[in-house]
Amino acid sequence: GSLGVDNIVEISGPILSVLYPVTITLIFTTLADKFIKNIKAVRIGVYTSLVFGILGIIPFINLDFIPLGKSGFAWLVPTVISILIGYIVFPTSKQKISDL
Repeated sequence: GSLGVDNIVEISGPILSVLYPVTITLIFTTLADKFIKNIKAVRIGVYTSLVFGILGIIPFINLDFIPLGKSGFAWLVPTVISILIGYIVFPTSKQKISDL
C-alpha cells in the first residue's frame, strides 16, 4: 500500500530535524570559505550540529535553556562555539574547505 501524507511527514520530520542543522552548517561554512579556512574546526562544528540535531528530536531532552533553543535553533550557539574552539585547538590546517 501507499503511505499517507501524515505517515510520510511523521517519518520524515525527525530525519529532517537532524539533517537541517548539519546542512545549514555545511552551507554556511562553504559560503564563508574565505573567512573559515580551518577544516578541522568546521568538522567539529558539523559534528556538534549533528549531535544537537539528534538531541533535539529526543522527546525527553529539553534544549530550551540553550540560547535560541525555544525557536528550534538550540544547535546554533554550540556549533559556533565549537568552531571557535576548533580554531583555538587546531590553529592551522593545510586542507581548505573547498578541497573537500
